[in-house]
Amino acid sequence: MATAVKILESKPDVTPRKIEFKTYLVNHTVQKATTVPSDYAHIELICRDYLHNFNANNSTPQLKYDLMFAYKEDRQKGILFLGKFNDGAV
Repeated sequence: MATAVKILESKPDVTPRKIEFKTYLVNHTVQKATTVPSDYAHIELICRDYLHNFNANNSTPQLKYDLMFAYKEDRQKGILFLGKFNDGAV
């Protein structure tokens, strides 16, 4: 039995999914993110599906977000964000 192979098959245009910031970590607390990823020159993905728990009374993690580190020019002034890295587009 012969198998047909399409050599020049066109792929549909797929728009990369953008990075989403949900919350950020500061002084051991979680705050709602008020900035957008385009405000930063560098965004590093630290961990996909990072488990965290907003409720100290509940020992089961509730949400899976990606852990990211974002900074403008000075890496020492970076911020940890929780959100969705998706395809890494800004």
